[in-house]
Amino acid sequence: MVEENSTLYIVEPLSNSFRVMYRLKRVLYSGKTRYQRVDIVESEDYGLTLLLDGLLQSSEIDEEIYHECLVHPVMVTHPNPRKVLVIGGGEGSTIREVEKHGTVEKIVMVDIDGELIEIVKKYIPWSRNSFEDKRLDLFISEGREFLENQSDGSFDIVILDLTDPVPGEHAAGLYTVEFYQTVYRKLRDEGLMVTQASSISHT
Repeated sequence: MVEENSTLYIVEPLSNSFRVMYRLKRVLYSGKTRYQRVDIVESEDYGLTLLLDGLLQSSEIDEEIYHECLVHPVMVTHPNPRKVLVIGGGEGSTIREVEKHGTVEKIVMVDIDGELIEIVKKYIPWSRNSFEDKRLDLFISEGREFLENQSDGSFDIVILDLTDPVPGEHAAGLYTVEFYQTVYRKLRDEGLMVTQASSISHT
């Protein structure tokens, strides 16, 4: 965030030479967890907005578009998704969409940042009590380590709702061939995986 003429803005770099600025009404929360900086702000155009390490992650006006597109195509493609693993998605919206599917018996969510989840519960309403669903098992753990310790053929669907694969950042290790091979082993027959793949600039 930057201040200009007593007004706060989010500055989002889209390339080395192009940036977009979003004017803010107010800052609801600003702090650091063990793993990342967390800001929750109210934007004039996008409403309540979540930023991680200064980068816009989700906003009130359009978060459903992203989360519905991430979750529902893979859920309706699988013939009978009963056990779903979600890695990441700390704001709770990905599991919210999974919970809409009646075939699902168990949702396993793994996120490295438990502090973020508690902040989200306090400030962000659109998780809509998704963490209270009785089918949900929540683990605060590193995603790769957790998955490696699961039995082969454990999940019908694996959903990776991660931050971008920035070199040197933790999530970069979850965009590798080796990690995808691990995911493959943990899927049941007809199992499917979907991931947030960021932009072409990270390929």
